[in-house]
Amino acid sequence: MWIPTMDEAAEIYARYWSARFGRTAKKSAEDMAELLAAKGDHDGKTAWQKVAVAIERFQDGKTGPLRH
Repeated sequence: MWIPTMDEAAEIYARYWSARFGRTAKKSAEDMAELLAAKGDHDGKTAWQKVAVAIERFQDGKTGPLRH
């Protein structure tokens, strides 16, 4: 059974979030990260920051694994 890594999951969700929100997807993901951080959910913040980075890469046409 395949269990995606956090980076793979971020890439998968970035494609979905981009399709749903278009050009505002990255900002929306960043806003979600800030909201979760304000609630004390630091793991959620990290996950959504990865999604925001993946959205930017996806919308710029870059491929390959995320590297931080």
